[in-house]
Amino acid sequence: MAKVIIPQSPVIFNPEDHTYYLPSEDRYLSGITDLLHRQLFPNKFDGIDETTLSQAAEYGNSVHEALDAFDSCFYNDGRQETLDYIDLCRQFNLSHELSEFTVSDGQNWASRIVLSASSACKNLQALVVFVWNDDYQMLTRSEGAT
Repeated sequence: MAKVIIPQSPVIFNPEDHTYYLPSEDRYLSGITDLLHRQLFPNKFDGIDETTLSQAAEYGNSVHEALDAFDSCFYNDGRQETLDYIDLCRQFNLSHELSEFTVSDGQNWASRIVLSASSACKNLQALVVFVWNDDYQMLTRSEGAT
C-alpha cells in the first residue's frame, strides 16, 4: 500500500501568536478558523468572559497535544478524548499519517490540519479527514482516493 504524500507547505506557522507567514511573499495569511468563526458563527462567543474563553482554548490545546502524543509515540494519557480517539481509529481501521500540518492555498489562507489518517479499503488508499465541532461531534467525513 502506497503511503499518502502531502507536500510540505511553504507557509510558516507560529504557535506563539497563531499566525501564518508566507516568506516568498513576505506577508501573513489569514487563518481559516478565524474566517469560519467570523462568517459562520459571528456571535458564538458573545457574553462569554475572557477567562472562560482562555480556559477553553487551553483545554482544546491540551486535547490536541494528547492526541499528537498518542499518534507519535502511542502514549495514552487515559483521558476520555484519547480513549475516544483510539476507539475511532479502531472502528474505521485508521492509521496515523500526519498531524499539526500546515496547509494553504499559497495566496490568502492557511490552516493547520489537526489530524489526518488513512485507511486501506480493498487496495484503495484513501485520505480520511474528520472535522469536529467545539463539542467534539463529527461534522464531516471526507475521503479521497490517492
